[in-house]
Amino acid sequence: MAEERTHADVAVLGCGNMGSTLARRWADAGKSVVVWNRSAARAEALRGPNIEVAQSAQAAIETADVAVAVLATYDTVRQVLDSVHKLDGKTFVNLTTGVQDEVDSISELCDAKGGSYLDGAIFVYPHQIGRPESTLLYAGPEEVWARHRNLLQMLGGNTRYISNRLDLVNVLDTGVIGSFYHSAMTAFVETAAYVLGTGISPDTLAQATKPVVDMISESVDEALEAVRSSNYDTDQATMSNIATAMRHFGDAIERSGYTNRVLKAATSHANDAEAAGMGSKSYHAMIDLLMRPRPQQGASAGHSGGLPQ
Repeated sequence: MAEERTHADVAVLGCGNMGSTLARRWADAGKSVVVWNRSAARAEALRGPNIEVAQSAQAAIETADVAVAVLATYDTVRQVLDSVHKLDGKTFVNLTTGVQDEVDSISELCDAKGGSYLDGAIFVYPHQIGRPESTLLYAGPEEVWARHRNLLQMLGGNTRYISNRLDLVNVLDTGVIGSFYHSAMTAFVETAAYVLGTGISPDTLAQATKPVVDMISESVDEALEAVRSSNYDTDQATMSNIATAMRHFGDAIERSGYTNRVLKAATSHANDAEAAGMGSKSYHAMIDLLMRPRPQQGASAGHSGGLPQ
């Protein structure tokens, strides 16, 4: 077996689809990379120009100034860090999908082992890594981000530092990817089943859907402006207008024998807003309703709904 590299620009811990893509991206950009994976075959498959394989997580971390973890869960990250004797001034970047209340324990573990910590989230799929519009978000000490920003920005043109508050990245990942993106895609899946099931072609569905995707982007801007101004008045469609239409659409889909779960959930929210006296307001007023304090349900555990790694 070839001798392991004595120094690399970056260590990648985890060689699943995303970790492998990150390693190749950096290697293709001329960076020296060392990779490690619990299942050695996945790591060995990456061996090549600018990519060496470490036999342990400790060896990978010792080889590079920055280690990037792209593992299955935060529990896996914790297990890997527990196996590492020390970080000795290294930076540990965690791109594993997690939730808000999991971050501090990883940061504290890195600190105890003498390392710095950045928490991150990847808002794209592996094939989108490296594109100008691809988004990755980071949080942690700003001076640590500044030290590694050039390396990290190679992964996407819309790579951003958010805050020194570590949990904010996971809040955004859980909300934007976990809740918004996955719910929107599930709504589209249900839509496609209904529309295509009636005999309409995929091309026709695409022509009808893509302008609506653009409309969603505009509606997001309008909703956030309404929140900023605390003004939910409208001269467009009112909450009651929309709720009535949603009930009508839902009934039509059910009569056709197709699944309607996402629209049912949305209709339930609209019904609640009407019951709260918001019928004459814009649909965005629902944000104000849902932000009102509710009984705490307890801490979440396990994966958030982030994009699969």
